[in-house]
Amino acid sequence: MRQLSGLIIAAAIVLGGRAVSAQGMSELPIFYPLEKAAEGTFSKYAVKLPNGSAVALEIALVGREAGAHWIEWAMKVPGKGEMAIKMLVADEVKRMLVQQSGMPQPMELPPNGVSGGAPKVTRPDAATLVSEDSLKTAAGSFKAKHYRKKVKTEGGEATIDLWAAEGAAPLGLVKMVQSLGAQSTSMELVATGKGARSHITGVPIKAPEGLAPAKATGGPAPGGPAPGKK
Repeated sequence: MRQLSGLIIAAAIVLGGRAVSAQGMSELPIFYPLEKAAEGTFSKYAVKLPNGSAVALEIALVGREAGAHWIEWAMKVPGKGEMAIKMLVADEVKRMLVQQSGMPQPMELPPNGVSGGAPKVTRPDAATLVSEDSLKTAAGSFKAKHYRKKVKTEGGEATIDLWAAEGAAPLGLVKMVQSLGAQSTSMELVATGKGARSHITGVPIKAPEGLAPAKATGGPAPGGPAPGKK
């Protein structure tokens, strides 16, 4: 699968005990100007995967570096654990760190070395705008722009519906539904706020293509404290 749910599905695969899969991580849509979002801004989502599993997801702007923005996805899968995916985002994803339950150190994935590559940063496409809708979620009421697109996947053509609004910083996403046949993935905003901090700490381990760990870099995780410090 593609679009936002791909990152969640990849994370769920990791938490299930298998290696990271880049399937579905082809796009990272951003509907809100990241430079306008305050550091620490977050949005929380309730996610339902095709297998019926529920995932609690937080997307936050946790730092900035050389004109780019550290966007972090922190998720919790019941019975499997927690995982954080941290990306340095500008016009493209420049760096990507991953840390899951039980990992004392984060792993840095080479954006061009992971199977399928890092997600491609995309902006709103007027050609895919369907309507402007009034949308109500647990986070409040929004006047959201509704976008729809169809993408080809290994299982056939999938339909992706996204609702975006400025009140859902840092990405601007209020709701997403991805459908493929009888299967669907949904993601809906349940809360917004400020004060988020990175869940990724420790010395990053460089991972070559194939995700095989290498030696530690010897420095603290970007945007996070050095080992032993809070």
